[in-house]
Amino acid sequence: MAHGKNLLTDALQNEYRSSLDTTKTFLESLQAFTTPGKLKNFRYPEQEVTAHRSGLQTLEEISALQDLVTNLGTIASYLTTAEAVLTVDSPWLIEMRQVQQEILTDILNPKKRTAANFRQQTLQKLTQLKQSYIQGYMALHTNARLGVTQSDRKTQLTQDTKAQNLQKLATIDLMPASQLRDWQNTLASLKTCTQLTEQDLQINPICPHCQFKPTTEANNAIASDLLAEMETQLNQLVQEWTQTLYANLEDPTTRENLNLLKSEQRQLIDEFLVSQTLPNPLTNEFVGGVREVLSGLAKVIAGLRQKLSPNEAQTSFISGK
Repeated sequence: MAHGKNLLTDALQNEYRSSLDTTKTFLESLQAFTTPGKLKNFRYPEQEVTAHRSGLQTLEEISALQDLVTNLGTIASYLTTAEAVLTVDSPWLIEMRQVQQEILTDILNPKKRTAANFRQQTLQKLTQLKQSYIQGYMALHTNARLGVTQSDRKTQLTQDTKAQNLQKLATIDLMPASQLRDWQNTLASLKTCTQLTEQDLQINPICPHCQFKPTTEANNAIASDLLAEMETQLNQLVQEWTQTLYANLEDPTTRENLNLLKSEQRQLIDEFLVSQTLPNPLTNEFVGGVREVLSGLAKVIAGLRQKLSPNEAQTSFISGK
């Protein structure tokens, strides 16, 4: 076996097995002739003895083949693991299969595989293939992982005042909290790994620090690009949520509830309705006032949802969910 494939066809295996069995039987029969006296009774003619030469040659070929597989086993095992790591559309897999077929074809050719430089040339091909994999994997790893600077930016986004403000607003029933959760989950999925070196991949085809495997990554986007997109999305969410909040507070149903607020809360909401800009900082007093004002509207919407069909409910312009 090499690269998970049989080196010999079934027909050739059967031929070799038959030849070896015949030679084995013949050699076992010679064990009886252990002294010069017994050799006087040797019953095999010269022609029959020389006929078994092919069996010994077959044994020699198989031994040489086994020795070749053993010598190439380590790098072949490495490449087999590498093959399972990459996606099916990887250019390296095409290159690997071409080289694999060339080597298997040469191995099946007795003249080529017994050539003095065959083992060295084969090892060189596999080594070049391994190096090609390492370079390709390093590039994929760089795209899929954040660097030090980008990792710091991810932390900053997580702790950004805008994200914290959205987290506070998400406690208001009418706000589309699922949008914020999706943003947070996507940001959290971005992984950081800055330790991988080519020396690591000389030993193991998978990053020992983050276990990066393209076949199991849910998102194949470039991590740095996705991080930039998350920053843009955060600004968009703030704008959209601000408009949603403004639209709901401007609703006639909620206008009446403003008079029920404490003067401080009423002032904060009135200022927001004039500026259409969230207070900075976004206080719990403002969020609590908004929650109280919109509680009545939330009950109305809940009642409408029960009466509307699922399809109609999805088109309700005011739900925001």
